Amino acid sequence: MQGVGAEIVLALFLYRVWKLPVVMLAGAATGLALGLNDAFRYYAGATASFQVTYVICAIISGVVVSGIGSWLLVRALARTGVLSSFAAGREHGRRPRSSAA
Repeated sequence: MQGVGAEIVLALFLYRVWKLPVVMLAGAATGLALGLNDAFRYYAGATASFQVTYVICAIISGVVVSGIGSWLLVRALARTGVLSSFAAGREHGRRPRSSAA
């Protein structure tokens, strides 16, 4: 279920934009999908305030871990060149180094 949220957001951008705001939105959608799924499947008997708090925490966690965290990881990997055959790797690829030594 978690992946559905991210896939919807990334599909809206045609899997071509890997900038931080987009992956943060994908992370938020991931957290929303997780939170709603868990709230209805596992916490159906819980109070509404617990369910709302759970979904909000899942969204925040999705933004931080799967949004910002994955963006930082892709940037680090892209600098090594291992992602050069992927769109995300080309967008975050090696930056020209300064010639000042």
